[in-house]
Amino acid sequence: SSDNELQRRGKNSLINLIERNENVVSDLLQIGLLDRAAESLMRIPLSSQQQQSLILSMTSSSQISSSYPYSVFVMNILEVLDKVLNSENAVFLKSNKLISVLEKIKTERNTKEIRKKAKFIQDSVIEE
Repeated sequence: SSDNELQRRGKNSLINLIERNENVVSDLLQIGLLDRAAESLMRIPLSSQQQQSLILSMTSSSQISSSYPYSVFVMNILEVLDKVLNSENAVFLKSNKLISVLEKIKTERNTKEIRKKAKFIQDSVIEE
């Protein structure tokens, strides 16, 4: 869907910007990227399994195609966080909000890849 494409482009743009200019990292952290990411992740109420059962219970095929895949959204955010937190210029205060939402992501029935990425990012945040 166009939402998927927009999200993918946004993620890729941020990652490319970070790779080209490490100073962008400190700017992103200064404007509260960690807490903003946590807030976005908290606003996603459904785990992938809950979303799948919701989709299965829908009858209209147009409703099914318009429902947004949770795991793609979560993974996009996690990939940007990973890039930011593991860059040389990453100086940040520990975000308890992000740590707790990552804990929730790790314990929900997400894909193994998402749980692994969430744990890696959580460890990066806690180590600081």
